[in-house]
Amino acid sequence: MDQEVSPPTAASDSHEVPLRPRFGRLTAIFIVVIIGGLLVISALDNETQGFEPGSVPRGALARQAAPNISITMLDGTTFSMAEHFESDGRPLVMNLWASWCIPCREEMPAFDELAIANPDIAFVGFAVDDQRNASEEFAAEIGVSYPLGVDEERAIAARYPYVGLPTTYLIDADGIISRQIQGQVSKEQLDAYLDFDLR
Repeated sequence: MDQEVSPPTAASDSHEVPLRPRFGRLTAIFIVVIIGGLLVISALDNETQGFEPGSVPRGALARQAAPNISITMLDGTTFSMAEHFESDGRPLVMNLWASWCIPCREEMPAFDELAIANPDIAFVGFAVDDQRNASEEFAAEIGVSYPLGVDEERAIAARYPYVGLPTTYLIDADGIISRQIQGQVSKEQLDAYLDFDLR
């Protein structure tokens, strides 16, 4: 007996029915796992135990002469990079911060402790991407002993590129950039950097 064959339906005859991605969910899970793993590795890298400055990238400007900048300080004086190395000659820790930057607030007391403990190394801090009045209020509140200024003309941004704040540049006694530290560092980490790069 012949069987009747049903005519094709519109749905089976049409290509308008969307195809569900086969690996969409697996791809998303894989990406989440990879990102999570990178965050864990980053967190472990920031631990002070086993911290090795020599294994950390030095940054794009490393081993280049520090570009000259002239910045008005909060006390009314002017800081000149060129004059610092001509007249002072000490290695320099240049920290970039802002009044709205919480990690900056957390790390600056550690910078101050190291500045006091290492008079043979000069420390200076510059507010970037910030309003002068907000920077002045922040500086008065944080109360560090090393000089602070405000980069109102964006001279630092033009010569010392940074992705976010805080950012710190270590410059040796010859005026050569030794390292760019991107992000917050602890007192122990910064001390290790100073020992590796500047002492």
